Amino acid sequence: MKRRALLAGVPMALFAGCTSLVVDGEAEFEAQTATVSEEARSEAGYEEVEVTESAVERELPAGRKVRVINVLAEYSRTVDIGLGLSGELARFTAVATPEVDIAGQAMNPVADMDNDELAERVQQQYDNVQNVESVGDRTTAVGDTETTVSKYDAEAQTNGESVDINIHICRIQSEGDFIICAGVHPREIDEDSRIDTLLAGIQHPARR
Repeated sequence: MKRRALLAGVPMALFAGCTSLVVDGEAEFEAQTATVSEEARSEAGYEEVEVTESAVERELPAGRKVRVINVLAEYSRTVDIGLGLSGELARFTAVATPEVDIAGQAMNPVADMDNDELAERVQQQYDNVQNVESVGDRTTAVGDTETTVSKYDAEAQTNGESVDINIHICRIQSEGDFIICAGVHPREIDEDSRIDTLLAGIQHPARR
């Protein structure tokens, strides 16, 4: 269970701080939901864990406020990697975060991040993830958009133990939002094709 919790937490680290915006004025920016279609989930063997909103408010000078709403959809697959270790160890997360354009200037820091920078965010903001190294890129469809998916080797530390994991990361723009997708799983299993199936099944705005 400790390893399950470790792997489950990795995708969340990607998006910590993604709404640290500095803007002028009072406004609300809300992302539209991005989810994986039921057909793609069934084909990949994943189940929906939850779809949640994350609202961040910033108090600005002169009493002004800005509110940014991100939407996170999380999925999992139960796997058995031997030695009595099994559970929802394969995770997939899709986060929609609004572009946030102020006077023609992109204010969401995600706008300037490539896959390597997103991977670095994992290592910086999730203390137990170390030694993130790129092992290659591939081109695949995220919904209707062809994009580059980057794959990384990493080590996840918990209670003095090291767990080898893979992280898959990509980002697209769709309908005024950035969609960031992350797949995390033990390195003992080959999950590439399943993750590509989930990526192809991304629907935004979601049809739920």
